[in-house]
Parts: sequence; C-alpha cells; structure tokens
Amino acid sequence: MLDASALLALIQAEPGSDRVAEILDRAAISVIDLAEAVGRLADRGLPGQAIRRQLGRLDLGVVAVDEDLAYTAGFLRPATRALGLSLGDRVCIALARRLGAVALTADRAVGAARYRCAGRDGARAVISPAGGDAVSCPRVACGATW
Repeated sequence: MLDASALLALIQAEPGSDRVAEILDRAAISVIDLAEAVGRLADRGLPGQAIRRQLGRLDLGVVAVDEDLAYTAGFLRPATRALGLSLGDRVCIALARRLGAVALTADRAVGAARYRCAGRDGARAVISPAGGDAVSCPRVACGATW
C-alpha cells in the first residue's frame, strides 16, 4: 500500500522514489491517499488534466474505503495524533493491516513509529519508509491492547 507521500516521492523523483518504483507493479493506494496526492500536486499549480495523465500512467490499483475501514482508521486518530498522522496515513495503515501488506511511506512521522505488534486477529501492518529500511507500525495502529 502506498500512502500519498510515497506516491509524491515517486512522481517528484525524491529520495526513496527508486524503492516505490520497484514495487509499483503490485502497489495499490487508497482513494483517500490518492486524493491527498492530487491535492498536493494541484497546490503546486499543476493543471488537472496533467495530474490525471501523470497518475493515470502509473496504473495503480485504487482501493475504495468501506464503512469498516472508515471506523478502523477513525479509531486510530486518538492514538496517532501525537505523530501527526493524516487521515490518509491512518487509512493506509488500516488497509495494510487488513490486507497483510506493507504500507510504504516517505513520511518521517509515520516511519519514525518503530513498534511491531499483532492485532487481536493476528494481522500485522508494517510501515516502510520509502527511502529506508522497513520498520513496524505504531503499536496502537494494530489494535493491540497495551
């Protein structure tokens, strides 16, 4: 799973873009993270059609957010607020956990959370900074009781 920062790192050839490029053929992104990335590109003055073309060429799988995922991401807010995680970050973590996938991010706040945990259902989510080594998710993000 890519978060918005990983997608932007790829598009803008920032540090870690090579790591994102390596997994691009099997990567997916949530509709929320896609919206965050589109918004940041629009903030930089790129025209809408150029953004659509550039992102469309990547042929990413875009995952919709269902009610259960919305609750899971929402429940992460109090526990991750101090880290500065956005809604997109929390959705990315929740999706990675659901799918047993790796959440790839270029966001240092997310990547700085270095706790491995198992949720009540045994699912794991791993946060992997695009420019560095894989680290595990914030312990609270997995729903474990501490």
